[in-house]
Amino acid sequence: MNLQITDVPLPVRMTFDKPLTDEELLRFSEGNEVVWIEREADGTLYAKPIADSLTGSRMADVNCDLSVWAEQDGRGDCCGRTGFLLPDGSMRGAPISWVLNSRTATMTREEREGYPRFAPDFIVEVRSSFDDPDYLRRKMHQWIANGVQVAWLIEGNERRVTIYRAGRDAEVLEGPDVVHGDGVIAGFELVMERIWTN
Repeated sequence: MNLQITDVPLPVRMTFDKPLTDEELLRFSEGNEVVWIEREADGTLYAKPIADSLTGSRMADVNCDLSVWAEQDGRGDCCGRTGFLLPDGSMRGAPISWVLNSRTATMTREEREGYPRFAPDFIVEVRSSFDDPDYLRRKMHQWIANGVQVAWLIEGNERRVTIYRAGRDAEVLEGPDVVHGDGVIAGFELVMERIWTN
């Protein structure tokens, strides 16, 4: 599919008469790399601008720290800007994610070059100036409902981190100095000073 998203105000929602297949969605995303594209469970596509410089810097800091921890921990891989095909039929993009090695070990090279057909074990979303906060909160609940064990929503301008876990209410941390991982990411600690001062 050679459809370009240009000269339209973002974010935008697109509905096709026939929802895109997973392969068509991958090709559509590849052809529109200047925007962030996700698919709702009903087939509706959601496109928004890629992250601004400030948000990109915050994401890079988090991804760097998570990658260092993942290398030392050895149980999983850290990913950046990866799409996941979730059990409810949606495709969600995770700016920062971590997946246990035991879950990726059986994937073929071809499968690794597409969107994985499972939810990551841990994700981090960093809110940008383009993000609708209500949409992001719904997305966080959707991550958990589809199998993510722990999810963090970082709102840098508000100095707030909300932690989502399966079967529990969201935990809101206001201006924390450090966020401590628990559950599957026990041992990971994110020092927030760089995030807050960016």
